[in-house]
Amino acid sequence: MDAYLSRNFPALPRQITTEYAGAMTKALRTGDPREFAVNRDSAVALAAESSAR
Repeated sequence: MDAYLSRNFPALPRQITTEYAGAMTKALRTGDPREFAVNRDSAVALAAESSAR
């Protein structure tokens, strides 16, 4: 299996807890220099997944 990932896209498990999601959001908001790129790539991946269904 080949996987092509953006270096900005964080590797997340399929089932994440609310606590994990909150901690990740807090980390991104409090100084991650690639915050915009991570959010952009996450939105693109979510849109692609939604349109594939």
